[in-house]
Amino acid sequence: MEFTRTTLLTAAIHGWRLAEHVRLLDENGTLALQLPELKALQGLEHNPIHHPEGGVWEHVLLCVEASESHDPVTNLAILFHDIGKGVTRTYGDDGRVHYYGHEAAGLPVFAGIAARVGFTRDERRAIEFAMEMHMVGHKLDQFSGRKLLPLRSHPDWLTLFHVVKADEKVRMHLWNEPAFTARMQRVEEIYVRVQAEQERESRLATFIDGRRIMETRPDLAGKEVGRVKEAIRRKIEARDYQVTPEEIAMWILAWPVTPGSQ
Repeated sequence: MEFTRTTLLTAAIHGWRLAEHVRLLDENGTLALQLPELKALQGLEHNPIHHPEGGVWEHVLLCVEASESHDPVTNLAILFHDIGKGVTRTYGDDGRVHYYGHEAAGLPVFAGIAARVGFTRDERRAIEFAMEMHMVGHKLDQFSGRKLLPLRSHPDWLTLFHVVKADEKVRMHLWNEPAFTARMQRVEEIYVRVQAEQERESRLATFIDGRRIMETRPDLAGKEVGRVKEAIRRKIEARDYQVTPEEIAMWILAWPVTPGSQ
């Protein structure tokens, strides 16, 4: 069977087709020759508490089959998301298997695959982003808005979303679709709120900031400057941003001096 970037991308239009393609590559020996990093996942066990669906190899193929995406790069990201487990297996004192840091450890492993297959820069970026962040993706709703924003606004956010969903979806009785949906809705709510706050801050900063207040009123300092800024910003918003620099200067000059502000 021919093995090229084109054949991989063509097969990856559907998750089930990509899984079938990988199984055929394995059966005819091509997988061991061209993608030994994937072949190395065979026989790696999982802790059944977290992965009742089976070992690493079984998990990866089930994830690919469970994909709801028709984007080839996204489905390839699902295929490679756990590639780092091939180089991170350890055992605890209780005998349970662990793959600590497999998401970061998988990046140099995938770099070798990408160079060999000939993935483009954009394809590599999407796959590497999803690989590196897929563990974080399971707890995004616990993030503060400022930590969440760079992930949610990343150009490959949808790739990460589908990797995380497939990763959870195959875990049999552990999969809770309503909880997953609610979690991602919470992510969207946080994202929209923080984005709106940043847009507000950016727009208001063109009208008034601390430096302008202190230049106009050198007698003001510290927290008093902050109080002036917020008060004037509320006036600007109440006027729907229809204010002139002269009006803002008058508001600053009219601010009363309070004891301890100097």
